Amino acid sequence: MSFGFNLLDASSSEVIDSTLPIFVQVSEGSVYTNTEYSGAYGAEVPLPAGFTNCVVAYDIPIGKWLAIGGNVVYAHKDTGKATVPYKVFAQSNQVTPSSDSFGLRIYNATNKLLFDSGKILFNVVSYILFESRPDTAMVMTMMPGKWLIPSVFGIAGIVPVTNNFGDFYSPYFYRHAGGQIDTALKMFDTSPGYNDSQPTEYYCSITEIDIT
Repeated sequence: MSFGFNLLDASSSEVIDSTLPIFVQVSEGSVYTNTEYSGAYGAEVPLPAGFTNCVVAYDIPIGKWLAIGGNVVYAHKDTGKATVPYKVFAQSNQVTPSSDSFGLRIYNATNKLLFDSGKILFNVVSYILFESRPDTAMVMTMMPGKWLIPSVFGIAGIVPVTNNFGDFYSPYFYRHAGGQIDTALKMFDTSPGYNDSQPTEYYCSITEIDIT
């Protein structure tokens, strides 16, 4: 752009400008997986009204097999129910300014808020795209104090049980005490009606963030 505001990092990548909104925190809490399905316990993170295209980040508990996609969380029965802290982020042009008396605010040409130093936001630390398979494999190591935005959920395949029922498989992931994240395809549900599609692999992603 020929005028406005640009903030670059040490590698000359654009961090903030006066045209694109960033994501800021609009709610937080913990979700408890307490709805029973045949292979998993499910829960849904409530999204605050008035916002669109929200992003949900999670403080992943240690020792739980989880499947997460957007604001939906499933804990596998292998490790029981889980309490999962979350934070919901929305685009800054959808929120009202903070009440801070000092700091920096950036607006675009239509007077929409793009950046507010009085708001909680996140920076991307790492991103990984990986295949989840029936056997367990390590996909990443989560840094201490970071949060994750996972896309680790989907029907990866179906194994017939009877003529009318099949076991549905989904990718799950597991955090160890040392931060290592494992993944595996595990049975998610048993339902009537299916097409025989043996689970082999499923593409997933995890974005690691630092909340500031």
